[in-house]
Amino acid sequence: MPKSTSNSAGAGGLSPSMFEQVSDRVSAAAAKLGKAPSRRGTTVPTRALWRVFHEFGATYRQHRRESGVQPVPGVRDAAEAFRREPTLTTLVAVASVLDEHGYMERSA
Repeated sequence: MPKSTSNSAGAGGLSPSMFEQVSDRVSAAAAKLGKAPSRRGTTVPTRALWRVFHEFGATYRQHRRESGVQPVPGVRDAAEAFRREPTLTTLVAVASVLDEHGYMERSA
């Protein structure tokens, strides 16, 4: 039998994949937003994506302030891609770059 390549939680004790982590955060943000329409007419899922994106940005800026490190160019590129096309995939790309540089909090 071929081995599973899934990184999902519960699969041999592996930690959740970055996609699952970000998806969970977006789902939690959507639940907090409820079903109330926004003033700009955006959907709850879109607003949830932006909320998580802003949380990532706040965390990144806080870590940079505390450690005094320079901005990471890949973060800016990933953030610009998300701003152009705010989707779960582009948000996961932002999270992945942040994680590569130690800016992601695993227990969000």
